[in-house]
Amino acid sequence: MIHLVSTWSAEYQPLADLTWFANKLPYAKKNGYQAHCIVHGEPKKILWDRLAFLVAQMEEATANDWFLFTGTDAFITRPQYRIEDFIDEGFDFICGLDFRVVFGDWLLLRNCPANRQIIGDCILAMTWRFANEQIGFSCLLSGAKTHHDYLRLNPGPIHTPEHYEKTQAILNQNPYGLRVKLHGPFSNPAKMLGDLAWIHDGFHRTVPKFLEWDRNTFMLHMGGKPLHFRLGLIPLLLPTL
Repeated sequence: MIHLVSTWSAEYQPLADLTWFANKLPYAKKNGYQAHCIVHGEPKKILWDRLAFLVAQMEEATANDWFLFTGTDAFITRPQYRIEDFIDEGFDFICGLDFRVVFGDWLLLRNCPANRQIIGDCILAMTWRFANEQIGFSCLLSGAKTHHDYLRLNPGPIHTPEHYEKTQAILNQNPYGLRVKLHGPFSNPAKMLGDLAWIHDGFHRTVPKFLEWDRNTFMLHMGGKPLHFRLGLIPLLLPTL
């Protein structure tokens, strides 16, 4: 079974009405997936509350089910793709990169003890050690004690095949025994998620061309702009489901 999971704070309910209730939820129903969501009352706790909700759903599910977690500002733009198109049974932890760190707004995880353990460790560590789950997962998977230690493991140029290959090798040294796959632009025919460069900066490209969203990308990440901006643009990009 495949599960879709998303969470948001009350202030983001208008966004969730578009990206969850008008998009990911009907997509899940259409494809026979389970869908799980929750609204949080305290925005400052969203980073670890959403991980706690994710692991709670995993604990109730069948072993080896797959869970796709997405943030509220990510939505499906190519519903012709199924989650199965992105699952690789040779791996347990499938993710992308946000520059150098594990991207937190989408994670594709096998339901196994090791994944539940690392999520639990990440929740605990974010209360005193890591600023967010992206840094948490990156450090826990690589064995780095701090964000700076992690960055020193792979200081070379980013957004290159060599960077992706080396980062995947670093993350696969994890003590959890997890088989980690970076879903990147150099090894996958279909992009899992993309960003719109001009949303981040209207005058200068801030997202490399190969990471930029296009109509063949499964999901679009709509972060980095005020809520009213996203609420105005997302309805123009939602596909028919």
